[in-house]
Amino acid sequence: MFSVGELNANKNHSVVIRAIDKLQNLSIHYAIAGVGELHDELLNLAAELGVEDRVHLLGYRNDVADLYQAADICVLSSIREGLGLAAIEGMASGLPLVCADNRGTRDYAINGENAIVCRYDAIDEFAQAVKTIVSEENMSENMGKLNFEKSQKYDVNNVIFCMEKIYGETEC
Repeated sequence: MFSVGELNANKNHSVVIRAIDKLQNLSIHYAIAGVGELHDELLNLAAELGVEDRVHLLGYRNDVADLYQAADICVLSSIREGLGLAAIEGMASGLPLVCADNRGTRDYAINGENAIVCRYDAIDEFAQAVKTIVSEENMSENMGKLNFEKSQKYDVNNVIFCMEKIYGETEC
């Protein structure tokens, strides 16, 4: 699993770390690209739960696109988001999405279709979402293909086209 986001309370990475503990699956790892005030707290939580060997805080990264390609699931556990660009980047990489239900993710995450949507504080829901994607044949691939298609709406060329349309510089 892979997340991109600041290590702060709003990004809610602790719920995913707690979900890893619930899963009891040694092959599931959680990598986070980001820096922030909760770095030590998240490492301590992982150690307390005994999952420190499966939680990887990667710090600030310039190779996020490569990290998405190395991942199997994109996770966005934020309590609140304006849009949640990190999830859209994961979608554009063809990954299935596990995300928290918030204003931003409601724009693109359809539960059971291209994502499994969880309450932001529901550790068991996050654990079950990952378990479902890992265990159900073809789910990951099907969600990933749909996510790639859905992400094209947010492609920079499409956004420029839409902005030109809004400002009356072009016709659709």
